Amino acid sequence: GVLVVLHDLTLAAAFASTVLLMKEGCVTHIGTPDDVLTSKNLSTVYDTDIFVDRTSTDQVIIQPMLKAS
Repeated sequence: GVLVVLHDLTLAAAFASTVLLMKEGCVTHIGTPDDVLTSKNLSTVYDTDIFVDRTSTDQVIIQPMLKAS
C-alpha cells in the first residue's frame, strides 16, 4: 500500500480507497471517501458549513459555503 498526506480533499476523494480525517491531532473518522468526506463530518472538523456533492460524471465537489453578510 501507499500512504499519502493530502490537504486537497477533492483529490483524496478521487484517488484514495481509505481516508482518515483529523481535528486537532485526533482521528475523527476513517473509512471510504464516501463515508468520511460528508458535509456533516467536514463541517464539524472545519467549524464551518461545507458543501459536498457529485457532478454528473461522478466527480466529488467539496467547498465551503459562503455566509450571507
